[in-house]
Amino acid sequence: MSRDGILDPPRSPQIRPDQTPPSEVNQEMCERARSLRTTSSFSRAAHPRWILLLICFFAVVTIASAKKKPPATPLDLNTATADQLEQLPGIGPTAAQSIINFRAKSGRFQRVEDLLAIRGISQRKLDELRPYVTVSAAAPASTAPKKNLGFSAPKGSVPDGDSCD
Repeated sequence: MSRDGILDPPRSPQIRPDQTPPSEVNQEMCERARSLRTTSSFSRAAHPRWILLLICFFAVVTIASAKKKPPATPLDLNTATADQLEQLPGIGPTAAQSIINFRAKSGRFQRVEDLLAIRGISQRKLDELRPYVTVSAAAPASTAPKKNLGFSAPKGSVPDGDSCD
């Protein structure tokens, strides 16, 4: 306000020589926005390619995450191969090899719960596996005659009529 009570015309802000006036800044920003809209990498021509790429990605993810088809009959843990064990849900190549190694080191599985001794097989995973695995009974002792190992008894230690030859 001036001394007379009359409003002074609005003053333009002081602009230093190294500054761009506000009107020019607004024009610059508008031009940049327009140029970005027209030169966007997601232009209309690229749009179908992106959709196709997304469809392929989801198809691969769906196929990869599909659950394995478990075996039709339960596998015997004492005779199954690594390839057969890998068909079990939740068992990959490493776990299958661990089962084989455990069997070689510790002998036959006595019960399905023995799988809990293998690293990576939890109670939850065992519960998932239980319908697909079994443990066979131990093989019966052989009734065939024992092999001659090439030893013979000293003379006179075998009763008459028996021979060690």
